[in-house]
Amino acid sequence: MELVILDIDGTLADTARIDAHALTGALSDVLGIDGLSDDWSTYTSSTDPGIVAEVVRRVHGTADPDVLAAVERRFYERLEDAYVHDTASFVPIAGATTIFRSLRDADLHCAIATGSWHDSALFKLRVTGIDREGLPMATADDADDRTAILSVAVSRALSLYGKSTVQSVLYIGDGPWDVEAARTLGFDFLGIGTGQQAEILTAAGATSVLPDLRDVSTIIRHARQTASRSSNV
Repeated sequence: MELVILDIDGTLADTARIDAHALTGALSDVLGIDGLSDDWSTYTSSTDPGIVAEVVRRVHGTADPDVLAAVERRFYERLEDAYVHDTASFVPIAGATTIFRSLRDADLHCAIATGSWHDSALFKLRVTGIDREGLPMATADDADDRTAILSVAVSRALSLYGKSTVQSVLYIGDGPWDVEAARTLGFDFLGIGTGQQAEILTAAGATSVLPDLRDVSTIIRHARQTASRSSNV
């Protein structure tokens, strides 16, 4: 099976800024602290629950489950409130609404892996018009660590598509943590970003970066090249 896994925030949905604002705002509201960094690369884990647990431990000395739950609830409230007041900020990355159909037409299998909580992932996909019906998905509800989330996505893809092995995996993401996770697991990586974000991805080790998901032929070519290299190993 040739598998293509896509991240959500900054890759499928142009929601990275809104998501970061909601998460740091929720932490500030619950913990009464300000000045939190929204650069997820400065945290040990770049997933929603990983970031929250790290900040809560920093403040309370322990990851109190009640405090963690309160931050998560407040995050959802802030995210939904942001959508009500500014629906225009929740948009798909160019090409995202048709990318899965295009990849399927090329006989590639697809999955989603995200550091977001499950419910917020579904919310962002829904309001940005990205149809994930029939796609395996792994979220931060499955694991705090991004590499573990990707592994869950692969496992669910194998089960859903009725395959016994994965010939190759191309992971498409937008953050340096995505580059690192792909490297750790031995996956090929394709970055999504422009300007400074593209530079950050390149500095992290990404050899190929696209501005969005419209160049389907290049994405398919990367997936095929990944499969070809795997078959020659």
